[in-house]
Amino acid sequence: SGGSIKSSTAPSGNGGAVSVSNGNFAMSGGTIGDYDAVCSAKNGGAVSVTGGTFTMSGASAVTYCNATENGGAVYVSVTGTPSVDSFTMSETSSIQNCNAVKDGGAVYVSGGSARMLNGDIEKCSAVNGGAVSVSGGNFRIDFGDVSECTASSNGGAVYVSTGNFVMDSGNLTLNTASGDGGGAYVTDGSITIGNVSCENVKVDTHVHPTTKNNKANNG
Repeated sequence: SGGSIKSSTAPSGNGGAVSVSNGNFAMSGGTIGDYDAVCSAKNGGAVSVTGGTFTMSGASAVTYCNATENGGAVYVSVTGTPSVDSFTMSETSSIQNCNAVKDGGAVYVSGGSARMLNGDIEKCSAVNGGAVSVSGGNFRIDFGDVSECTASSNGGAVYVSTGNFVMDSGNLTLNTASGDGGGAYVTDGSITIGNVSCENVKVDTHVHPTTKNNKANNG
């Protein structure tokens, strides 16, 4: 528990700080990245998971990490149907101030599953999915907050091209998209929002639930 990883990079690979292809990586407290000690990679500025699991707990934090492609903080691309979540955030863990040049400013999921249990994603940015992008697999939030994230195209908080996104309880607040879907944008796949504070979320299936104070410049 505790400790930190800073100024670690994988310019042509995945996982600026840690790459998990088999086995398990657990953070219980501690940090990856810092304002003046950025971690970065092609995919997964902090952590890449292509097999095995990555868990964040005990108020652990990933901050100021960048990806030149997808997943500013965490990149999950696991084949098959894993029996456990490939990536889990819990116990007030947080991802803040991370950026992806393409999709998923905080987390990008293209296979496998990811879950947030009482976590926080804040002030992250990407082209699509300022906080989370799902292009296969599943992402679920229970008792989580996503706030002040931005997309230069669609999905200020969440972007789903294929796969599934479920938010059972929590808040999407003050997220912004320059295109459509200040809170969430879905092209294919599914999004399910349960006990969530909702105003101004736009999805292109012509269903218009909303999340508090989110903004899409195109409506």
